[in-house]
Amino acid sequence: MIKKIFFILTFLAFAAPSVAPALMVGVNISGSEYSWETYPIASHLDYLKNKGVVLIRLPVAWEKIQSTPNGPLNQSEIGKLKAFLDLAASRNMQVIVDIHNYGRYNPNWATDAAANYGIVAVSGTGGLTAYP
Repeated sequence: MIKKIFFILTFLAFAAPSVAPALMVGVNISGSEYSWETYPIASHLDYLKNKGVVLIRLPVAWEKIQSTPNGPLNQSEIGKLKAFLDLAASRNMQVIVDIHNYGRYNPNWATDAAANYGIVAVSGTGGLTAYP
């Protein structure tokens, strides 16, 4: 019985492509889940599209989108995310937005994440600075 089911599924996948789902080539674009990185730009998407990529997993940090739990969304970050989604859509690319913190909100996220990579917050600069 199992051999028969396997044969039918194999037949549907290879002999009847209109029945089988289309193969989607995708990538993970890491970076926007970190406090010091931003979203990919048009040239990055153009390169990927030219390589046949049509699906992108984009991890983003919850703390980057919402600076306090149950607080307002950071409209600047929402704008950046929307701009990226528009860039991808204009290239017929689909995006899976992954709120990348495993369901845990960390109020010290920017400092903790940066410290893991040798980057420390510098008071008054409005950003992060790398110290090798």
